[in-house]
Amino acid sequence: MEHLQGGISYLVVLRRIGARPIFRSRLDFKLYLKILKGLKDKYQVRVFGFCLLEKMISLVVFSKGIEPATKFLNDVNARFEEFVRSTSREEPSIKIGRSRFIAIEYAEDLEACLNYIEQLPLREDGQRHHPDTYEWSSRVFRKMGFYNGLLDAIYEQKTL
Repeated sequence: MEHLQGGISYLVVLRRIGARPIFRSRLDFKLYLKILKGLKDKYQVRVFGFCLLEKMISLVVFSKGIEPATKFLNDVNARFEEFVRSTSREEPSIKIGRSRFIAIEYAEDLEACLNYIEQLPLREDGQRHHPDTYEWSSRVFRKMGFYNGLLDAIYEQKTL
């Protein structure tokens, strides 16, 4: 098994609190991805995959340690919560205390985590989506090799 070099990859799962959805509209989904993209360089975090669902957010990120990854997610969520507060009377549904960081040690496990989160739209209660067409997942981008400024290529250091 090949070890990941230069840092640690994490599977991060953020769950909603209460019955309200995390994302109320397409604009919310777009804004969350825009915030991720805008802050990843500041915290030197690479984003390898994502899946945004009504009830949870799943990310696969890479950083030099848990502290930059935690600060990154705290800032992303704080900015998103600020947006939700400014556009509605509702309290945001995500709280950083409801998140989990799971370290990924091997490259093979990283691929398995990416495949797992990108299959989550199939498991969504009430609204099953095909992973190849679900627009709030990294699957389509990764399959096409299109990393759009948000996603980072996992094996960019390898050459043919």
